[in-house]
Amino acid sequence: ALGLLEASRAILLSQAIDTRSDLTELRRQHPELAAQFTELREQLDRTVDDFTYLSSSNSDDGAATQSGNKTVRDRRRLAKDLTEVLQHIRAQNDFASFGLAPTAVELLAEAKSGPIVTFSISQYRSDALLLTEDGIIGLELPGLFEALLEQIVAFKEAQSVATSADASLASRRKAEADISGILKWLWDNIAGPV
Repeated sequence: ALGLLEASRAILLSQAIDTRSDLTELRRQHPELAAQFTELREQLDRTVDDFTYLSSSNSDDGAATQSGNKTVRDRRRLAKDLTEVLQHIRAQNDFASFGLAPTAVELLAEAKSGPIVTFSISQYRSDALLLTEDGIIGLELPGLFEALLEQIVAFKEAQSVATSADASLASRRKAEADISGILKWLWDNIAGPV
């Protein structure tokens, strides 16, 4: 799970700022493969008219259904092409792990300066993943999702009052006390257990 989270984070970050080192190195050594990879990735990232297939699959219109089926076929072809390009990239010297999640050994090496904690929070389950030089530990944090949403709303409201020039001194002090309470809650329910 931690490897997939890290790979996902790296992909999102690289797409946002486009500085992923393995892609940069691929561009330097094999610009044509880098261009193919980038183009296919961008095509697959497109929304395709907000997923025409989903809207057209509920339609009785034969043309819409054909269009939706073509969209699915096109996306499958793009995914197949991307898989083939990735295989070709990984066949190059020094690119065997291109685009893959880091291995457990690579993750463990990252914790040499101290433990690293990653949170996975969802409506289905919430956990803290603790990475140390000795291994990876999963710590379940039950009921965190709903409670955290409440704390986020309370924090935003308190922050708005605390920074408002129009708020009274008493209102700002109450907002600051609310923020302190939220920080205590964070300690008791998240940082403390970790």
